[in-house]
Amino acid sequence: MLYLTTKQKHFIIFIILFLSFYTGFRLSNFTEWEPTIVTFDTSSFESYFNNANNYTKTKLSYEVNDLEDSIIPFRNVFTMKGVDIVKYEETQNNIISILEIAEEQSDDIISYLRDLPVLKSEVTRTEDRIRIPDIDVHIKNQNTLLRRFKERLEQAHLTTREISELQDKIKNAQIEVDSLRTIPLIEEARNAHLVLATFEEEFIPHKGMVLTRYTNLIIAVIGSLVGYTVLAIIIYFCFNIFNSLMNALGVKTSRSSSRYGGGKYIYGHSDRRKTKRDKSQNGDSSKK
Repeated sequence: MLYLTTKQKHFIIFIILFLSFYTGFRLSNFTEWEPTIVTFDTSSFESYFNNANNYTKTKLSYEVNDLEDSIIPFRNVFTMKGVDIVKYEETQNNIISILEIAEEQSDDIISYLRDLPVLKSEVTRTEDRIRIPDIDVHIKNQNTLLRRFKERLEQAHLTTREISELQDKIKNAQIEVDSLRTIPLIEEARNAHLVLATFEEEFIPHKGMVLTRYTNLIIAVIGSLVGYTVLAIIIYFCFNIFNSLMNALGVKTSRSSSRYGGGKYIYGHSDRRKTKRDKSQNGDSSKK
């Protein structure tokens, strides 16, 4: 049977407590614990914003304490002249939108958005504008060619080949005119100020989350304490069973040898006393 001294017991208890607290901290991730926050997927908005051809693009990021109250001034922009809502999405804690603001009203509206008290960051990117030649002159020239081709087509004595060539020229001239007429519309769209606005409600941990953090730590420490205690008891009994088995087989451990070494010395001493007594008796017998 294995017997432990008081110091040994105190040392084992200290080791078990130390390992329990250490394991509890590791299992509960107490120092690295962060509450689970639902992320807001803005990839589609970012992709649209980055791939847009607008000459001026501004990204505005807002951080608010109360999303419902703070979003009211921003929504006033939706009703302003020259504002077009391209994309809009709203969740419980986030709002993201892409606005296209006409060039004439962009300065006033951007200033209004910058003055909102919850603005966290602003990033503006601009591109050099392409110089476009006089569109009206090109359209006038193409229309002149188009009219001449049509007049020639009405002439008599044209071969089939000449008719086919004039029809192709009329078709190409008409395509060129239509293309030139779309350029002002494209440029007007590119001149519009594109705005990506993101509202994110600031996360403030409440008492329930803090309590959960400490609760997880306590549960992990208690679980570790129980586990290490059971493990120590199992090791103790296993050692005693092994020690008893060795003694039954006649194999003495170092501890049992030290305990019974004194007894062996005593028995040896008794044998020496018996030997001396036998010698004295033999001497008396010889005298007789």
